[in-house]
Amino acid sequence: MQPKILLVEDDDDIASGLSYALGKQGFQVTVEPDGERGFYQLKNNTWDLAILDIMMPYMSGLEVLSEIRKLGESIPVIILSAKTSVQDKVLALNLGADDYMTKPFDISELVARINTRLKDKKPAEITFGTWTWNKLSSTLTQSETGKASILPDKEAKILNHLIRRKQVIVSREALLVSVWGDEYDGTDRVVDNAIVKLRKLIGSHHIVTIRGKGYRFIE
Repeated sequence: MQPKILLVEDDDDIASGLSYALGKQGFQVTVEPDGERGFYQLKNNTWDLAILDIMMPYMSGLEVLSEIRKLGESIPVIILSAKTSVQDKVLALNLGADDYMTKPFDISELVARINTRLKDKKPAEITFGTWTWNKLSSTLTQSETGKASILPDKEAKILNHLIRRKQVIVSREALLVSVWGDEYDGTDRVVDNAIVKLRKLIGSHHIVTIRGKGYRFIE
């Protein structure tokens, strides 16, 4: 599976060139032209890594970085900026950036840094309650009995999405877009139906409904 990278960059030439170059290296790249739209994508969808420019319209890259860290989002973030001062680098790292590269840059170095950050990601397995979830194999194992179940694609994606944003309220609309895609034109009841199936399996206490707002995953 191709790693999904979100590139938030307001310079069209840099964005298109970098998107093409990273695509040739086997990455699936989505580009957003401003910080506000980048923040929306990070908050509502699942990514393997984000690349943020600093100076952008509506929200700067540092504001985006700060806000997603407040939400508990642990996605690796590489800052790619024309700002070269030590103070800028230190500020970005203190806000939670995993790496900082200055423009102009060599694409091979950026790819190497991306691969390093992807290898440093958290383990594929997490444990909550009496369950162990492996996001790579979509396998849910009951620790007391050892019984393992492979979740269907949609339920697996919903569980991954909720786990990545544990303790954060995730709206039905965000799950619909993340799992079924922007072009899905059916009813949003599919989200509720998938949540019901997950609750029957792992227990309703792990996926709590916040009335009028969405769902929250609790370990």
